[in-house]
Formats: sequence, structure tokens, C-alpha cells
Amino acid sequence: MPYLILLSILGVALVFINTSTYGPGISSDGMEYLSAADSLTRGQGFTNFHGGVYILWPPLYPLILAGLHALTGLDTFVVGWILNALLLGATVFLAGVLLRLCFPNRLVWAALGALLTLLFLSYLVNASNIASDPLFVVLVLAFFIACHRYLVTSSRQSLWLMLFLAAVAPLQRFLGVCVVAIGALAVFVRDRDQPLKAAARALAFGLAASLPILVWVIGRNYRLYGSLTGNRELDKAFVLENIAYCVRQMLRWFVPLSVIDRLPLWTIPTLSLVVLFLLARRRHWSAFLKRLTGSPHWPMLAFSAIYLVIIILTTITDDHFHPYDDRFQSIIFLPVLALLFSALQDLVILPLQEYNFKLVKPVLVILFVVWLAYPLFTMGKYVQKSRQDGEAIYNMYNLRVYQESPVIHYLLTHPLEPGAVIYSNDPEATYFFTREPVQLSPRDLENDQHSQVYLLEHYQGWPPARPAYLVWFAQHGDRRFYYTPEELEEIATLQPLVQNKKAGGLYRVYPRPQD
Repeated sequence: MPYLILLSILGVALVFINTSTYGPGISSDGMEYLSAADSLTRGQGFTNFHGGVYILWPPLYPLILAGLHALTGLDTFVVGWILNALLLGATVFLAGVLLRLCFPNRLVWAALGALLTLLFLSYLVNASNIASDPLFVVLVLAFFIACHRYLVTSSRQSLWLMLFLAAVAPLQRFLGVCVVAIGALAVFVRDRDQPLKAAARALAFGLAASLPILVWVIGRNYRLYGSLTGNRELDKAFVLENIAYCVRQMLRWFVPLSVIDRLPLWTIPTLSLVVLFLLARRRHWSAFLKRLTGSPHWPMLAFSAIYLVIIILTTITDDHFHPYDDRFQSIIFLPVLALLFSALQDLVILPLQEYNFKLVKPVLVILFVVWLAYPLFTMGKYVQKSRQDGEAIYNMYNLRVYQESPVIHYLLTHPLEPGAVIYSNDPEATYFFTREPVQLSPRDLENDQHSQVYLLEHYQGWPPARPAYLVWFAQHGDRRFYYTPEELEEIATLQPLVQNKKAGGLYRVYPRPQD
């Protein structure tokens, strides 16, 4: 226990070290969470930074940020920073507890698993951003522990805890419905000797756990906006590419990309299976499969299978090509780790010991120490980059390029006119630094170009409200759809307050008189 507590404290500290320069990163999803939380604190409901509908994401994370703001008085950004740091510590602790349950007679696997969880880059990355992933991971790990205790003891307390966690998980991430499914399956398995009773109890569990998310998606989203979870563009989800990407990302947890990308993707899994089949005999495979079909292994593996199928079928492929973008896959890191440790224990160590290979444990220790250089080196590079320029993987807005921008500096030191409407070609960044509602500046999404005809046809009289400002960023993000300040002078008068060729500019904007 002291060991787990120490590693958990190190996890919390690591987040604050990694984000010590500018604070946590902000992605486009993170901006939706943050702005929805801010909107809730102002009593304006679930809306985002430009007044749009908050529908693509479930409600729990913004509610927690807003609630903690109300309790502490801290800014929602700071609340999210502290919360996710604490959640990384909780993840490390729960990982150790869960692996102890998986291997009750092998304390070494729990100790190693907790250490590897601390060194798992994706967990640090997610905790270093305003993101819903850290809390979802904690909910899933806590559910696995409660599920195991229920299956072993039939404890009513464990059942109620399972039900609570299964009901809350989809409110944090829609993929939490996988937790509901596994909970219902566990209830059925526990009473499988009485099939009708088991089916009735499983159905009751599933319905009760699903009720909160059904209220959100049907009672709120569909009733008010005619959509359960918003436009998902599932036609952009390419199954084969998503399978390859999932395999590649999970291999990267243990093998450097420099190795993976030099080989066909199937090489490492195939060679690993060949080695296992050469080492292990039927009795070893029998022990391995018996372990996997026991608790808590099978709930974790069943969850992972359902979860992977869903993300493969629904992930928008083009959105996830970053070599370190594995936040969807990282949810099943602990089940994969438990599977790996089981294979090492039953299919590698035991056969080698039976072959009188007396140095098996010292050799494995040496190999592990050598391999440890990989996650340590990767994490070191990431932390160094994050401390220099802002969180280095998912962060889109809380970056040095914005923090040192003369445009941002002017916005923070020169209050705009009261009641002013702010337009920007990067409204997320502008909102993050000003915490004022921001509208999208004129853009041509129909023609995928800067059409003067489109500008004159659709934006005559812009801006309709006064006073108005344009915040224009020149150096970060995708700007090809937005009209530049020079082009906007066709329809409006722009008075420059800040102009910088590299950074962009801030303009007071007046509509041109109509002829």
C-alpha cells in the first residue's frame, strides 16, 4: 500500500511538472468542455464559446468543472488542471489494486503494473490536458474492481457500486455504454444457474444503468435538437484503417515506432505468437485460458473487445493520424497489461522453468531494465517539449505561440468596449484567453476558397452589431476558409489596434455604409 501511495503521489507531481510553464493543454474537445462549464457557471446552460449547442459530448465533465468552481471559487481551467492531476494519481493506485486482484499470488505483477501505469505516456498526456479521459479511466478501473468483488462475494454493496459506476460512465464518455453491457453480463453470469432469474436481473441492471444517459440523449438532445448525439459523420470511419491504427498504437506502448514502422504491421504479433506456441505446452495454455476466464480477467477482456469493436466502427479515421494520438485505445491499457502479464506467467516463465532454465527470472529482470529506457526516454522528451512550448500532443491553444503573441498581450492588457462582439478566425484560442463569447469571422466553406463573390453576397453589412472587433491569427491552425483582414476591407472598415506580420492582428471593425 505505501508503494502504491508513493507512485500515486509521483503521478500527481508529474502532471504539475509537465504543465508548470503554461498549465494544461486545450484541444478542440477540451475547449467545448471548458466553455460549457463556464456557461453553466453563468447560468446559461450547456452552450459553447460561440453560443452553439453542446451535444456531441455527454454532460458529466462540464458539470463537475462547474460544480467544483462553485465549491472552490477557482477558475474552471484551474479546477480541471488540479482534478486531472489527482485522477492520474488515482489511476496509478487503482491499477495496482486491480492487478493485485488479477494475480493474488504474484505481487510482482501488481508492483510492475503500477509502475508501468505511472510511466504510460498516454495517461500523462490526457491528465495534462483539459480532457474527459482521466475520469473515464478511473470510473472503468473502479468498475472492474467492484465487478470482481461482486462476482466473488455476491455483495449487495458491490452490486450497488457497480450500478452507480455503470450509470455514471456513459455520462462521462458515450462509450461508457460498454460498462453498462459488462455490468449486465456480470449480473447474468453470477446467477447463471437460474437462467430466467439471471436474465431478469441483468435486464433490470442494464435498464437502470442506462436511464441517466437515456434522459440526456432522448429527454434533452433529441427532444430539443432532433439528434441523439449530434452529427457523427460515420461515413468517414474506415474500418480497415482503424484496425491498423489500433494495432499500431497498442504495439507502440511496448515497442518504439522506429521499429514498428520498419516492419509489416503483422510481424510483431505473429512472431510473438510463434514464440509462445514453441515454448508452451497444452497444460500451459490450459492454465492460461483458465486464468482468463476467471474474474477479474474476463470482464476486462469482454469490455475491451466490445470497446475496440465500437471505436473501430465509429472513429473518424482522418482525425486520428497523429503518431501519439492513442487516447481512445489507452482506455484498455490495463486489460492489455493484465493479458501480457498472464502470458508471461503461464506461457513463458513456467515452461522455461520446467525446461530447467534456471536464469529465467534474472534474464527477464535484465530485459525489463533495458526496455525501461524506452518509456523513460519517450516521457522525458515529451515533458521537456511540454515545459518549453506547452503540452506537446493534444494541445492546440495553450501554447507558447499564443502565450507570447502580441495580439493576446493586447487583449489581456487593453479591455475592449463593453458589449463588444468579438469575431475571430480562431475563436477557440480567443475565447480561452479572453473568456468572452467569440463568433466565427467571415469564411467561405462552400467553395473551399476565398471567393469575392461569396463574400459580397453573404456578408454585406458585416458586422451587424456594434462595437465589433476582429482577432486574426496568422500562424497557427487551418485558415484557408477564412477571409483575411485585407479581403474583409471589401465589406468593412478595419481600424488596426495591433498588427504583426508573423502573429496576426486585432482590428476595430465598422460596417461600410450601404449604397
